[in-house]
Amino acid sequence: MTDATIEILALEERRCAALIAKDFATLDELFADEVLYTHSSGSRDSRASYLESLRSNALAYRSITRSGTEVAVYDGAAIIATGVTLEITSNGTDKTINGRATITWVRDGGRWHFAAWQSTPVATH
Repeated sequence: MTDATIEILALEERRCAALIAKDFATLDELFADEVLYTHSSGSRDSRASYLESLRSNALAYRSITRSGTEVAVYDGAAIIATGVTLEITSNGTDKTINGRATITWVRDGGRWHFAAWQSTPVATH
């Protein structure tokens, strides 16, 4: 595993912990100015609307578990492909979402920033 891969995975762990803890200072530090967030339902959020859904408790993460994670690092971008199980509360309803996610981090100003999330639900048997 390369140093860049280790760094990206550590940042991703930090992002997930901050989502669960609602640590907005850390999320503000990690998020790119132009975040593109596509939920497994197909709905999309900008950075502002996504963070507002967290602040208002319309969306709350209880746990985030990844599996089968692969990372590809390029000069200015890193792409993570992973299985994911999300335990969330959405508009007051507890849900478990099992899926696959593609997560993009970009290097800007010498620092990595979370730039995009795209997830697809996977049926469980």
